[in-house]
Amino acid sequence: MRDKIMMVSEAAAKELEQIMAEEEKKKKEDTKRKLMEGRVKALGFGRGQRVLLHDLRSRPDLNGNTGFYMGLGEVDRYIVQLANTSEEVSLRKENFSMWDANQIWDESFNTTTPAPAPAPAPAPAPAPSGAAA
Repeated sequence: MRDKIMMVSEAAAKELEQIMAEEEKKKKEDTKRKLMEGRVKALGFGRGQRVLLHDLRSRPDLNGNTGFYMGLGEVDRYIVQLANTSEEVSLRKENFSMWDANQIWDESFNTTTPAPAPAPAPAPAPAPSGAAA
């Protein structure tokens, strides 16, 4: 009988340890999620904010597309809805930034670059001088 009580006690202790470990894991995940939310707010992102996708390796076809920030995803990821198809994709923060209408996409660098400034007007040609001696 004593052995049965010991086995039940050990099983209960293991179950309690597992429950406590799961609660600790959930607390860490909640803290991490709150930190992610704070990071997003600090960067100025709000739901519906227009963003530019870049530096994607698994979906390079999406580089240069714009979308809308929709919120937090799972495990360090953020949900962005593509502007042209309404498809939702899960991205790391490094793969999107605030969209600026003055930016153009430079495929050779696979990153955004500011639009080039207009070229200065050419200087007027010098007027011909008097007759040569």
